[in-house]
Amino acid sequence: MIDVSDYIRTHPSEFLNPIHKGHYSTICWSDVLRLDRSMFMKGWRPRDEQYATLYDELLHHYFNDPLKLQKVLEQCDQPLLWFPYTWFRSIKALPSGIRGQVYLAHCRLPWKCCKINMAIRAVNDITQQCLKHAVGITAIPSKYKKDYLIGLVSIAADASLEQLIPQVDQWSFHKIYRTAFMTASVVRDLHKIDKVHPNLQPKNILIKGTQFSLVDTQPLDKTFYGRYPYFAPEMRVDQASNVYALGIILWQLVSGVIFPTSVAVCPEVYKMEPLKTVDASYQAIFTQCLAKDPRLRPTAQQVCDSLIALLLQHTSISRHLWEHGEEVRQRQARIVKYLLHCHQNVAVPAMNDLMQGASLKKRMMLRITASVGSYYDQKSNCGILDLPEIGMENVYLCT
Repeated sequence: MIDVSDYIRTHPSEFLNPIHKGHYSTICWSDVLRLDRSMFMKGWRPRDEQYATLYDELLHHYFNDPLKLQKVLEQCDQPLLWFPYTWFRSIKALPSGIRGQVYLAHCRLPWKCCKINMAIRAVNDITQQCLKHAVGITAIPSKYKKDYLIGLVSIAADASLEQLIPQVDQWSFHKIYRTAFMTASVVRDLHKIDKVHPNLQPKNILIKGTQFSLVDTQPLDKTFYGRYPYFAPEMRVDQASNVYALGIILWQLVSGVIFPTSVAVCPEVYKMEPLKTVDASYQAIFTQCLAKDPRLRPTAQQVCDSLIALLLQHTSISRHLWEHGEEVRQRQARIVKYLLHCHQNVAVPAMNDLMQGASLKKRMMLRITASVGSYYDQKSNCGILDLPEIGMENVYLCT
């Protein structure tokens, strides 16, 4: 491990060029980077004499409202660390909502031999609720302002549920039902503390190992915000509307359908139809969740109970497995045909999302479908999608 003091001496610009006091020996990185006035960069002092500590200089140097940020940091249940922005590499912007742009990046930690995948959410303002999953903060250079944006740093999840849904044709029914139960469980746990999710959808369900978690659970200033088709018919946000969105997700887990964000959702193509190869008990669960009358929907706890009962029915879990995979792939092929008629700029991202984790068999089937559709479209002078541009580089084999 690199000695803390030696690293700071050789990389002073990452810490605002501090001056070593010489009478304190730094023990470990978690102490020197802790965002606490008494601990941060202990043994070092700021070069600018107007600041008493490097902690004060750091907040005033980077952020527009340092006193407010300091107050929020002091109220944190667990200490946060400071991550110099130069430690992040291969920064990639992800599709994000109104809560702030999210980036995925590799973080080079001096005390680690390997890089760690980190998620960074850029925000203009910060609250206690924003810090629920954060392990630290950084300062993100703003393109349009002199000031920096606050970057909330967290350990990146392995995937979101939306990234896994296209792969369900390769899953056993036991895995599908178990994933459904884990998804319903995080919604149930949220409801148990009398909270609701303002925008429940697969993108906001993150998976790391075997752990499922909800993100963006803090309430919004706006009364209503979300993404089609996860809106409940009553157009309000409460526990019943969360159960409606949960029903959509449970259907996606057996259909393999994901709803595009860059392409209009055609009702005929994305219609929520029953699946012939799926257990009737499972279909009854998500059908009840989708009741138009919110009073007729089950609670999240009742959904969990029903899924547990289904998981205990060992005889039904292995039936129609091959047929189900074929049914999912055929449905996804219909979506590919639809996307071929959309403009390339929006169709390509949607097709890449649909082919997340595609098996070799499905990859070939969807490519043949795209090839045939593109050929006939070009013959009729309606070809829009340039087939070689379909992002196969983002498809990995899962055989």
